[in-house]
Amino acid sequence: MAGAGHGEGEGADAPQVSASEDSPPLRAADGIVVINIKEIIHARLSFLFQNIGLVYEQPTIAATFTTVINGTTVTFRAIRAGVDDLADTPGNFLRQNFLTWQPSLKPVTYYSPEFLTYYAVEDCSAKLHAFFTNASGSVVSEKEIILSDFSKDKVYTIPLQYASVSEKLENSLPAYYDVWIEKASGERLTYVQRYYASDLKSEQEQWILFENSLGGILKSSSCCDIH
Repeated sequence: MAGAGHGEGEGADAPQVSASEDSPPLRAADGIVVINIKEIIHARLSFLFQNIGLVYEQPTIAATFTTVINGTTVTFRAIRAGVDDLADTPGNFLRQNFLTWQPSLKPVTYYSPEFLTYYAVEDCSAKLHAFFTNASGSVVSEKEIILSDFSKDKVYTIPLQYASVSEKLENSLPAYYDVWIEKASGERLTYVQRYYASDLKSEQEQWILFENSLGGILKSSSCCDIH
């Protein structure tokens, strides 16, 4: 950003911030003034964790900001996420991906915490397709449900712990289940995330949850006691 000005979050009562106070400008050799607004914006966005079985909104992970630079107003939307050397546009990346680095095929135990977070670039829905198998592993039945409808420019976290999914499926026990985001027309927007039922690695297994660099939740498991 060139010039000097201030930025503010969405809403009539949003506080105004002087960029020169929060992030001192750097003057390049050619006379252009550069202000790094990353820290200004990042500090005003936050991730909300709720240990519940229902899809919930992330009200503070993204916001619309307005900058005033020498009398010129520029409005933009930012999310608490980032990708180095992004090869696509931010809109396409958000539309096609969950905010996670986890593999698209993942084992899940009955009580292990599992979450997917998604930024809705347009109105859409989160779908789940469950597969039920017999003793030989052959699929004998399937069931598809809508987990939640999403509104444009909002961010949602989807709890996908096996126990939570089983409850949504009337307490039935799928061998594996797929999750994706699709438009009202049925067109799929994201890749398919698959979870399959697995046994505990240890009776002492514990889980640690982190916020990842995309603004979602990263889970780390440990088979040892944590002190």
